[in-house]
Amino acid sequence: MTVAIALAHEGGVTIGSDRASCAGSYLIRRDQPKWFVSKNGLSVASSGVAAMQHIIESEATSLLFAENSAGRFCEELRSYLRDEQRWEPTKPQRGSAPEWEAWLLITDGERVWETDNTLYPSLAERGEPAVIGSGYEFALGAMHAARSRKHPWQVVTSGLSAAIRYDVHCGGEPWVKTITKAAP
Repeated sequence: MTVAIALAHEGGVTIGSDRASCAGSYLIRRDQPKWFVSKNGLSVASSGVAAMQHIIESEATSLLFAENSAGRFCEELRSYLRDEQRWEPTKPQRGSAPEWEAWLLITDGERVWETDNTLYPSLAERGEPAVIGSGYEFALGAMHAARSRKHPWQVVTSGLSAAIRYDVHCGGEPWVKTITKAAP
């Protein structure tokens, strides 16, 4: 499991995550954030099954550099997963979208989108934190308590620290970075 956070503000988007991953009930510490940060274009974090994190790490470069919208990125990712037979979604209930057992945060350095397990993005409200992963409740509580009196970097760090301390599936040191929209 994991915790990943994105908070859009006037200076860009502050993103962060823990640095641990789980294999079943075992916590595996590693010094690698859950975010794939591109130099231009979109950056993305994932939560859910570990296979999605691996796919994001190995395939995101081509998808993120080629696409400049969260909707198009998600569409390409769903197509890649289906076409390459990398992953089959769960069978949808009648009238609903397939579920992929993964959740994403996506940012262009100005805006933040979050997906549910259908991998369809929705725009997060500016100034409101977007959080995914098992530690989201701890992170949201800590960020809510801190946000009125702290810089966005400190707000995100507060959320990550709470999730890492109190959620048994989060671990490592907090990783935080502020990114801005790439110039065209």
